[in-house]
Amino acid sequence: MSQPDEHQQSLLQAAKNGDDDALGELIEHSRPLLRADAQRTLRDIQGRVDASDVVQMTWWSAFRAFPRFTGDVDAFVGWLRKIHERNLQDAVRDQNAEKRNGDRGPFETGTQCSSGDDE
Repeated sequence: MSQPDEHQQSLLQAAKNGDDDALGELIEHSRPLLRADAQRTLRDIQGRVDASDVVQMTWWSAFRAFPRFTGDVDAFVGWLRKIHERNLQDAVRDQNAEKRNGDRGPFETGTQCSSGDDE
C-alpha cells in the first residue's frame, strides 16, 4: 500500500470514529475533482450557478450522510462523487425550471442538498 493510501485510510478510520477534521481532509482531497466535474457540467449555465457553490453543497451533504457510510477509501471517492452528481443534477434542473418560469433567483431556493441517503 502506498503512503498516500495509508494516510487516507487512517483519515477514514479517524472520520468513522467521529473526527470531523479527518473527514474534512478526506473531502478536501477530492475538491479539485469535484470542482472540475462541476465546471464541466455547469458550463452552459455558469454565471447563474457557480461551481464552487455546488462543491460546497456536496461538502455539507457528505458531512451529513457520512455516519451511514460503510465503505473503504476507494468506495469513499465514488460515494462522494455520487452525492456530487446528484447536487449537480439538482442545480441544473432547478436552473432550467427557473428559466422556464422566468425566475432569476438562486438555484438553492427549494433545493435540498443530496445526502446520499440511498447509499
